Amino acid sequence: MTSISTEARFDRIQLLVTSRSYIDIKTAMSKISQPLLMSDPRVAADIGHYVAQKVRASPKFRGWPPWLCDEVQSALAVGAKGMFRWAVCQLDILRRINDIGSIRAALRDLPETLDDTYIRIFSHTNIHKADWRLLRHTLRMISFHNATKSIHVSEITDSGVISTYMAFNECGPSPTADHLYTPRLLEEICDCLVTFRDDSSSSRRYATFAHYTVREFIESDRCASSPAAFFRSPPHEVEWDIITSSIGQLGGAAISLRFTGTFG
Repeated sequence: MTSISTEARFDRIQLLVTSRSYIDIKTAMSKISQPLLMSDPRVAADIGHYVAQKVRASPKFRGWPPWLCDEVQSALAVGAKGMFRWAVCQLDILRRINDIGSIRAALRDLPETLDDTYIRIFSHTNIHKADWRLLRHTLRMISFHNATKSIHVSEITDSGVISTYMAFNECGPSPTADHLYTPRLLEEICDCLVTFRDDSSSSRRYATFAHYTVREFIESDRCASSPAAFFRSPPHEVEWDIITSSIGQLGGAAISLRFTGTFG
């Protein structure tokens, strides 16, 4: 970056570089760039318009008093500090609250960062504790498939998430049908953490991370030392978990391996 911004041979090149507001990045870039804060009022206005559109489009928010929707729009536009992703996640948190007093309290106590936001999303107040294992399984299956692009199927479907969850949780190789999990319920549980997209060519719905920061957070040491530690999914742990669970399904509840020959 320093070479491009200072050497004469690059005089005709102009770059717009965006990053998080980290002190090491600020220090490195301060001598070679002109800062442009994403907390510009025009960005806040754009986020406000985005929040307003989402509120109008959501059946849940349409049932709220107009003045409360206005409070949500104003608070998120200011609190986002240029982060659209932050605003998206706050809408998910707020829509799960069902009384006005708690909604207004949440608006007064908005998380400052994306990390704080994900911790709040993963908390039992936003996701029922009975669904924690399914959510973690979903995130790990997506992470595993994203990391194995050489495998023929590099993405997992919503139905694949549910069937593997039932199988890996000791339901046997042919999971019973007495559970109530459906693709629609899975989407409700995951919401702003996972995106489900339709594939018209195969009539399937594939699950992917809604944003790269979701994977970044669950793989990080920051997650390990937070109240969301249950969902931490470092790559080596994910691979071991999925592979051993898959092997465990071969032949039912147990596998007997016989080794013959001489090992050096």
